[in-house]
Amino acid sequence: MSSDRKVTSKQTYYQQHLIWKEDIVPQQVKYFSEEFGDNIRDTCETLVDLFHCLFAKDIIHPLMSLDSLKMVYYSYFHSIMTYGLIFWGNSHHSNIIFRLQKEIIRIIVGIRGRDSCREHFKNLKILPLQSQYIYSLLLFVIDNGDYFKVNSEIHNVNTRNKSNLHLPISNLSVYQKGTHYTGIRVFNSLPSQINELYHNRSHFKRALKKFLYFHLFYTLNEYFSCNNI
Repeated sequence: MSSDRKVTSKQTYYQQHLIWKEDIVPQQVKYFSEEFGDNIRDTCETLVDLFHCLFAKDIIHPLMSLDSLKMVYYSYFHSIMTYGLIFWGNSHHSNIIFRLQKEIIRIIVGIRGRDSCREHFKNLKILPLQSQYIYSLLLFVIDNGDYFKVNSEIHNVNTRNKSNLHLPISNLSVYQKGTHYTGIRVFNSLPSQINELYHNRSHFKRALKKFLYFHLFYTLNEYFSCNNI
């Protein structure tokens, strides 16, 4: 999968770093990501309007338990928000959709528009968008291990990062923001006690969810900063 040669052009980008069996050129990948993000954003905006209609007038809200409200959230908003998330979660669309997610959380718990949602995410056991992106991305990495190599497979130097995934060299922002490159960065920044579990999917998922529910990252920068302290 990986190569030590530097990626220097869009033509060689998918030749050297293809993670799908289909032959997709970078322009198509960028278009695909934009189309995904646009459609998800539009659908989420419609769902927020629907939630306002259902709950803002306190007609249905008082009649439903918190568990029922969460079920409505997961059935409608969450299922749309997470669709194709690994492709658009690192794009500009994610900021807009995260604001919509927080608006839904405020509707569910009945707080004002400028009140913080962080504690309510924790109480509801709902992951903020970027935490959900991290979760989905890491499951993609461990489920597609054949597309990734560890540093020890690339060179024989015995360093403390020898068990990390090998990060290809690239100056292309479309690649750096993509699923493969970001997935490697996110995986390599995991606490060692979690990434050591990647051979056992169920244990890895359990430890990862516990970690993400504890920190509730709002941005990727929060995640990378947390694990560099």
